[in-house]
Amino acid sequence: MPKIIAICNKKGGVGKTITSVNLAVALVKQDKKVLVVDLDAQSNSTGILKSDRTLIEKYITDLFETTRLGGEYPEKSKFICTSDDGVDFIGSNTLLGNTEIGLASEMYRETMLKRILAPIGNFYDYIILDCQPSIGIITINALAAADEIIIPVQANDFFCLDGLANLMKYIKITQTHINPSLHIAGTLITKYLAHTNISKLVCRTVYENQSIPVFKTKISLSTKVAETAAVKESIFSYSPKSKAVLEYRFSKGGYGALSMKKLQMRMGNNTPLDINQEYEKTQNNENDELAQMFTPSSIEVQAKIKLLLMRVILKIFLTPLTFR
Repeated sequence: MPKIIAICNKKGGVGKTITSVNLAVALVKQDKKVLVVDLDAQSNSTGILKSDRTLIEKYITDLFETTRLGGEYPEKSKFICTSDDGVDFIGSNTLLGNTEIGLASEMYRETMLKRILAPIGNFYDYIILDCQPSIGIITINALAAADEIIIPVQANDFFCLDGLANLMKYIKITQTHINPSLHIAGTLITKYLAHTNISKLVCRTVYENQSIPVFKTKISLSTKVAETAAVKESIFSYSPKSKAVLEYRFSKGGYGALSMKKLQMRMGNNTPLDINQEYEKTQNNENDELAQMFTPSSIEVQAKIKLLLMRVILKIFLTPLTFR
């Protein structure tokens, strides 16, 4: 059986689609078979994964409609496509909004996605659900079908934390009434800049919520990552030597290694986690693997030489001239 992971947050722009696509590619590079299901009417995951020569005959909206009417699913080749990175995906389109309205009056509407994935699940190691930035029937379907949830949190926007409490309410309702095995894999901090106060504030606030584990790996704010949406490629294809590649590989171990690096409360003596100490520890130790990439380069040497020359020139011009 596959591990089904929902990438979910009520707020838009936090990096759900970028995380879904690049996590999928990272897992494929770990020799895993991965399926991405685009559950957003904006179809951003579909746009990145779909190449110019890919023809999508059936979308996720068609599969929901088939399930609603109790019909037979089409052949896999008609609704499952493969990206250039080797990721299988089920595409979405703008009709998904109409599908959500149509599901409102259906019986067992919360489990339709689970029924869609059941016949194809055995072909994959991981299924990643790219959720829409709202809590509706489609998102509830994702929570009902998922084993784990990754919650991306944008480090450069404090307001992204506002919807977290509301999302937690729906997660608990789903756990109680629909999917008892659902659990939160962790909060993933995205668009992170270590030297900015807002990133430090968001991280500290996230760490203080001890009921939700936090992934040690942070996804740095990067123009390369932002450009992948424009060029319709994963970061692995667009900029394979960028820092984000190692971050999305989650310390060279794929999703499994990331899961082992959550910040947990201490057990045994019931001693509460020292948030400040743990925060400083993660600040000092983060990106240990990435640091190996960056050694003193010729660019740094040239910069130091230029700085030295500027100081010499300024000293010459500022020294008073003396005449005999």
